[in-house]
Amino acid sequence: MEVAPADEDNAQWGAYSQNVTGTNTEIGYGRRNTKIIVNFLGTNESNRAAQLCNTKSNGGTYGWFLPSQDELSELCKIKRQYGIPSLVGAAYWSSSQNSTSTIYAWTQDFSDGTQYHLSKYNTLRVRAVRAF
Repeated sequence: MEVAPADEDNAQWGAYSQNVTGTNTEIGYGRRNTKIIVNFLGTNESNRAAQLCNTKSNGGTYGWFLPSQDELSELCKIKRQYGIPSLVGAAYWSSSQNSTSTIYAWTQDFSDGTQYHLSKYNTLRVRAVRAF
């Protein structure tokens, strides 16, 4: 997995109080989750976390997505072990909606490694990744 060199704009997750069915927390699902979220939001919402990652073009590279909860967890472990200086000690959105409530999505705090769900209405950091 490749991590984008910088954060996208801070953004809301979107789809507040709406059930975006089909997102998964596991490794390998971030790209799929991102497509599900982008399709769900359509043109009703803009500049949301998944949309920012989906439209990213970094130096002509495409295929960026918002990582799943478990993908973010692995990035956090790598940051803590080897360092990824551009990932600051703050909370980042994942592409995984909380399965028990339509109000929340999962986040990863890179300062202490905790994962928690937060209201999708909040504005958090967004970091795109891609896999090949």
